[in-house]
Amino acid sequence: MFDVGANVGFYTLLAARCVGKDGFVHCFEPFPENLRTLRQHLELNPCQNVTVHEAAVSDRSGTYRFASGDCPETGKLDEHGDVEVQVIQIDEETSSGRIPYPDVVKIDVEGAESKVLLGARETLLSRQPILLVAIHGSSMLREVQAIIKDFRYEVEVESSKAPGMYEIYARPQKHRPSTMSPLTTDVQRR
Repeated sequence: MFDVGANVGFYTLLAARCVGKDGFVHCFEPFPENLRTLRQHLELNPCQNVTVHEAAVSDRSGTYRFASGDCPETGKLDEHGDVEVQVIQIDEETSSGRIPYPDVVKIDVEGAESKVLLGARETLLSRQPILLVAIHGSSMLREVQAIIKDFRYEVEVESSKAPGMYEIYARPQKHRPSTMSPLTTDVQRR
């Protein structure tokens, strides 16, 4: 499982227990304050099946500015941010073998969800992991739904009690569409 936007690790800890001793969790968190708390949580709840990646996830790798936000939970990539962080792209990491392909991907990255998905295009098309995505805002919801559907997923949306907050659950389509792009067809042959 990938926990993209792990924050302080609540979902990481839950996932570590759910995947069991034979499963593995890769969590991604760029913000130093959150990383300290995440590591404390992992020490208090010994997990042999978790790897922490000190990086944000996006559609390209490199470094980028990160804004800490009003509280640690609302930090995000922002060109005017107060901290410089490492950024990775899922497709580069999986295709190089640095991390394994996921079966489940949870994404909660305060408005950069579409960039995470676009940076995981090949991984999502070829491996079709289950997706759990937290969305902030109706325009981002429409954008993310379109991307996920283009990647041949069925999408379910839950509205949160908080206005403008949504949760997406996406699973691979049961029936593949007959008209596919050459890229999609090539990925299926691999």
